[in-house]
Amino acid sequence: MRASLLSFGILAGGVAFAAWAGGLYPVTAQVPMPRAPGFVRDAGGADRSVTVLRPILAQASSAPQQSAPRSQGEGLWGAATNFIVIPNCRLTTTTKEDVPSQRDGVLDFIGVELKEGEQPRPGEEVYEVKVDNTTKHYRLLKEGDRVEAGQLLAQVDDTLARADAAIKQAKLEAARADKDASDKTRDEAEQRYYTQQKLYNNNVRGSTSLEDLRGAKLTWDKYKSEAISKQEAIKVSQQELHQALKIVEMHQIKSKISGIVKIIYKHCGEAVRNAGPQDPVLQIQNFDVLHAEGMMDVQYLSAVKKGDTVIVEPTVREGARQTFSGHRLEITGVAVSKDPRKPLIVSSSDDGTIMVWQRSSGLPIRVLNNRSPVKAVACTPPGSDANLCLSGDLDGNARIWDLDSSEEKPIRELKDAHKGPIRCVAFSLDGKLCATGGEDSYIKLWDTATGSLLYRIPGESGAPGHRSSVTSLHFTPQGELISASTDKTVRFWKLSSVNAEEIETLQRRSIDVPQLGVSLDGKHVIDEQGAKEMRVLSWPGLRTEEILENTSQSSGFKTVALFSPDGRLLLTSSGTDGVLQLWRLDKRRSNELRLLVPGMRSEATCAAFSPDGSFVVGGIKDRKVYVWPTPTKEEIDRQILAKVINVEPLLEGVDNKVRIVAELANPADRPLVSGDLVTLVAIPER
Repeated sequence: MRASLLSFGILAGGVAFAAWAGGLYPVTAQVPMPRAPGFVRDAGGADRSVTVLRPILAQASSAPQQSAPRSQGEGLWGAATNFIVIPNCRLTTTTKEDVPSQRDGVLDFIGVELKEGEQPRPGEEVYEVKVDNTTKHYRLLKEGDRVEAGQLLAQVDDTLARADAAIKQAKLEAARADKDASDKTRDEAEQRYYTQQKLYNNNVRGSTSLEDLRGAKLTWDKYKSEAISKQEAIKVSQQELHQALKIVEMHQIKSKISGIVKIIYKHCGEAVRNAGPQDPVLQIQNFDVLHAEGMMDVQYLSAVKKGDTVIVEPTVREGARQTFSGHRLEITGVAVSKDPRKPLIVSSSDDGTIMVWQRSSGLPIRVLNNRSPVKAVACTPPGSDANLCLSGDLDGNARIWDLDSSEEKPIRELKDAHKGPIRCVAFSLDGKLCATGGEDSYIKLWDTATGSLLYRIPGESGAPGHRSSVTSLHFTPQGELISASTDKTVRFWKLSSVNAEEIETLQRRSIDVPQLGVSLDGKHVIDEQGAKEMRVLSWPGLRTEEILENTSQSSGFKTVALFSPDGRLLLTSSGTDGVLQLWRLDKRRSNELRLLVPGMRSEATCAAFSPDGSFVVGGIKDRKVYVWPTPTKEEIDRQILAKVINVEPLLEGVDNKVRIVAELANPADRPLVSGDLVTLVAIPER
């Protein structure tokens, strides 16, 4: 088997189109953290920084096996199988503003306008602010508030400025009154001049003289000039009023950009001064557009150019939506009941209890006392008639509990099932059979309805089987049982009514992941290949279809690796902080999609998907059970595109790398976080 797997790995890279048409998937590898930013994974080649990934395809069989439904959307991938992967690219904001005060003084308020119908929170102070002769209501501005460009955010005490503006307004009115009087005086002088002119021209003796005529003309000219002066005085008053109003407006503090309030430096009642960005009132950052900046190997400088479109692969952190606390010791197992409408979460612990939880309540609805530390738990699948729970404990006993009953005792006890602790339990897809695996290296098959032992694996004949503790069990629709063990093997058993025949053995490189998953359709299994690599293998055939490489954690894969019910996601754990990783499986390229973060940091011990795949349950050593939602189909299939805006033809450091920057629109429904790391994936031209 080792030889066959080795020859399969060497086969990567040169397979005919018929193999692709047969439904075989390419290997999709991410970059190991120590080799950031990127690596090349080529058949038989050494790892190199920033890599073109090539598919590893197995030889096409006459009847290729199909996996559970996977994402078939091509998007930007098209038919590409070669990718340039640039990991550890940091997201940065493109725009930020330190908003200053334009006037010296004391802050009257710092707030945001209450929208129509919006009510302040209880105890929250509300300010009345007069803006353009309209009174508006403002609440206290907080860090994290969204603001728009030009929105009033704060105001410096403008009492003196408003008084000065009122004086300037009065001066303008006085100037206009003077202008009206001047216009009337000018018009009267004009009429008097024309009267004198008419009398003089009619030669009426004694009516007027030339000196009187010239005097009337002089008076008219004087008042015309005076009217012009008064008009200019109005303009001066208008400019003075405009200046005064502008000074009043400068007491208002507004942002020039839209964005999120990052920092508030000054608060109501504090002094501010007109010192520009050196003494800001608050800082606003715009996250609508982000830059992803990373380092790329210089040999790909000709393949990735300015203006190219690349894929952005973020890993979104998802906090637990629910936390269940009740166990006194470490959580050892979790499972979810079969009813998707009212799923029950079952958890087991070293404290000797099994707790049954409803998602609508923070308290257990039932506490089942097992008396001995419980090491494993499983629920009947949706295809079964009964709603049961199977547990295995430290003393080697297995018990079946009715989840629909209010009884606190098991309905059946599988006593003396094993000599030593039971490490794993499982139900068949129809719930009629159940299996237990123990530290005694045996697997035992039971009739669920009667609790009677059908047979053990290996049987009494002494046929070979596991040589060490059995750590995971999975029934398949094909009538098979797949088991993993600390003896570094995964064994495949064909079940009958009287015995089990071993039909295949997979040798493993390590036992860091004792809880290995099998897809619901029984056609794919998981195998970890060292600390950083996880492989999806087809069954039968054990052909490598996908490779996942752990880039987001400093340590390797540990404890658990499980398929989602639809086969599109893979759940893994790594490190000691309890963070679970959710991977998107795709026939062209897979990637880390979510980091499921618990409320407290402690090593993960167990995990499970709900039967409908809508949520994930995880147990960790801190004695708590956490629940996270899984991404929607749209979130799984979505591609975030970015445009390369700069590729610097300048080597940096000793690693022969060049700086690359791509610009992207931040998704509004699931915004990315500035400062986080993403992976850029480019498709080189053929």
